[in-house]
Amino acid sequence: MKITPLMVEALNKKAMALNSDRQRKLGALEAAKEAYEKAVQAYKQKYGVQLDDTNLQSEYETMFSKLQVEYEALNTLILSIESGAYAPAKAVPVVAPVVAPVVAPVATPVEDVSQQQFTPAGWGKAPAVDLNKSFENMLAGKSVKFSS
Repeated sequence: MKITPLMVEALNKKAMALNSDRQRKLGALEAAKEAYEKAVQAYKQKYGVQLDDTNLQSEYETMFSKLQVEYEALNTLILSIESGAYAPAKAVPVVAPVVAPVVAPVATPVEDVSQQQFTPAGWGKAPAVDLNKSFENMLAGKSVKFSS
């Protein structure tokens, strides 16, 4: 059998296609390995268990049983709500809202200062106020006057 240039070209094309497919599969395998390693690290951080070949099945069964118990409890709750048979374990007491007493405003005379002249000379020292005493009076419910 004589090898012709067409045969060589066909074999080269087939080899290139096989190599391209191999490279694609190797890339997918590498990506899957990285995703697996990240998932194992995330699981270790979240649950404190290092997954490997020896404990993967037992960890799966443990988590499956926990989730199954949780599912059953939630499913039972949902079915009881849908059927109208739901009765909460503890009834929430009805509490009347707390309303602050209404206090009528006190009318205070207002001095008409529209015609007065304000100058820096009239701006003297502020009146002395004992803040500790004023605070104690406020706590005791007494009225507090901050003017001199």
